[in-house]
Amino acid sequence: MATDPTLARTLRGIELAGTKSLRKKGDLWLVPSASGNGTYVVDPRDNTCTCPDHEEHQVRCKHSYAVEYKLTHETDSSGATIVTEEIKVTRKTYTQDWPNYNAALTTERKVVPELLRSLVDGLHVEPKQRKRGTQPMPLREVVYAGLMRTFYGLSARRAEGDLKLLEQRGLLTKVPAYNTILRYMALPEVTTKLEVLLAESARPLTVLEDPDTFSYGADATGFSTSILGRYFEDKHGKRSEDGKPIATKRRKYIKAHAMCGTRTHVVTGLIVTDGSANDAPYLPALLDATKRIGFRVDTVVADKGYLSDANYRAIEAAGAAGYIPFKVNSTGQGSPIVQKMYGLYVYKRPEFLAAYHQRSNVETVFSMVKRRFGESLLSKDETPQKNELLCKFICHNACVLVKSIHTLGLAPEFWPTSVREGVAS
Repeated sequence: MATDPTLARTLRGIELAGTKSLRKKGDLWLVPSASGNGTYVVDPRDNTCTCPDHEEHQVRCKHSYAVEYKLTHETDSSGATIVTEEIKVTRKTYTQDWPNYNAALTTERKVVPELLRSLVDGLHVEPKQRKRGTQPMPLREVVYAGLMRTFYGLSARRAEGDLKLLEQRGLLTKVPAYNTILRYMALPEVTTKLEVLLAESARPLTVLEDPDTFSYGADATGFSTSILGRYFEDKHGKRSEDGKPIATKRRKYIKAHAMCGTRTHVVTGLIVTDGSANDAPYLPALLDATKRIGFRVDTVVADKGYLSDANYRAIEAAGAAGYIPFKVNSTGQGSPIVQKMYGLYVYKRPEFLAAYHQRSNVETVFSMVKRRFGESLLSKDETPQKNELLCKFICHNACVLVKSIHTLGLAPEFWPTSVREGVAS
């Protein structure tokens, strides 16, 4: 069972307060590291701490919870714990444009099908006509049905009723049979078309990213499948008595490597790989995909998993500034851009982290996709799984467009002439 991170930090803080000596210095507190390597400074008024956990994730750390416990509890002569002081916790709050937010969500099921219909129509791909027998369904009709099936969160069979309603609205010329949807979604050529649709679904938002930073974040997340696989848990040290790795069963998963706008939460680039793939090698391709759509990129943020000389140089070559935190064993050796950013990370940490903290918006995107469209895949094979995942992110972009229509006054238009000519065939 997954542990609540806040609860885990609270419990570690209570343990820290009971096993370590916390010292007060003015309004601040000096809290020893749990590992015994150094001391961190905690300000209980703002719940800030100089430890890496707080600086990089901007959450309350165990040292802050240790100080809170120390301030509010003490032990009497009988060993009982009594409350001595109540302290006020400063929590960061965010405003919400509720009227426009409500309007976006209440109209989403009406507007998204219309947006996706306009998006798919730009493909202009028709099947080859047969001389005899039943003619095949137009590809764009089946792709549209597949997208709407994902949007509704239903299997191909259960989605048929909703697709018939789209037919009545004139958004589908004819409802494809569920087996037709499944067969088309297993085609590699559909993967190529979906990749084009993902890029085009993001294009209307090129003018809406933050004009002060034009910041984009890169990260990866896993989506589970129904396939069970065997693996050896060398990494976690689980071994039998004779020292051999223990073979266990675990659901296979595939990984989505994404680049997202930190203001609008639009997905500008997506690469789907096996779940065991490393993250770092895919950043240059995601950055290139973002720029090809037409997004201006001034800042790229990513976590330590993307730290490499090649990634820093790729970001610099794209005319952007990269903010990728360095590891504890990093020395700053490498290309001039790595040396420069290492100096900024070490000597101007607040300035570095102010830009880096935009990366949390990528986690927001993944949460939006998984909560709205599910964190598991229904498809059984590799190609349809990839296509299903692409459909999830295309639908996410469509939902982002609906929100932008109400909150930012966007009037989305797909397929400018130059793009339409490039995909017409």
